[in-house]
Amino acid sequence: MVFKRNSIHLTGMIKISLICSILLLAIKEESLGQLFDYRYKNGLEKEKNYYSLKNALENKDSAQRLNLNPETGKDTLYKVPKNLKQLKKLKSLSLCNNKLTKLPRWFHKLKDLEILCIGGNEKLDMKQVMDELSKLPKLRYITIGLNSDTTLNHTFSKLKSLELLNVIRNPNWNLRTLMLELSHLDSFKALNISMNEIESIPDEISRIKNLEVLVAKYNKLEYEEISRIQKLIPNVEIIYKNKYE
Repeated sequence: MVFKRNSIHLTGMIKISLICSILLLAIKEESLGQLFDYRYKNGLEKEKNYYSLKNALENKDSAQRLNLNPETGKDTLYKVPKNLKQLKKLKSLSLCNNKLTKLPRWFHKLKDLEILCIGGNEKLDMKQVMDELSKLPKLRYITIGLNSDTTLNHTFSKLKSLELLNVIRNPNWNLRTLMLELSHLDSFKALNISMNEIESIPDEISRIKNLEVLVAKYNKLEYEEISRIQKLIPNVEIIYKNKYE
């Protein structure tokens, strides 16, 4: 279901449509690996998506997309391969559904990285991870899910280029704190809080001043709560579906 109260000029509608496509495609997929491996309208959809680090390294001067999700048939990773840092032009990386506990200290050398999936790594030390991610100047899109470390709530304000966040299947997170963190980011546009057993959305969401899209599917939100929130953020596209519908 989609809520939209105010009319928006055509350029804004096109922009919102593209963001919605990103978030909705993420929600359609069943696995966390697939949640992040979508196409988006920034030119990368034309680039080859490598599913093998070996193959990517054979084209290290041009490889921009790499998926190391074990669901695509690869071995589970317990640490990030050191030779990954040779991919100087890498822009999109999926490390979903592995057994990672941290990111290496050299991770910031992937300075062109824009898109990252780290969902499904349940034992990640998120404080350490976010410290590393804060050193990536171009990081815009992140997918996180099935992570037990709630300290992540307090670190998003460090990611100054962040535009889109998929926070899926993390029901123990403090949403109020998360939204206050995101309110410090002028670039932030789209938030996906689906599948988190949410019954209410904190009023602090209204502080995210440039928010354009909120996806809150498969929670426990009633129509009245969605209506209340829409009044707080009248220019934001809200997409939701009750868990029990």
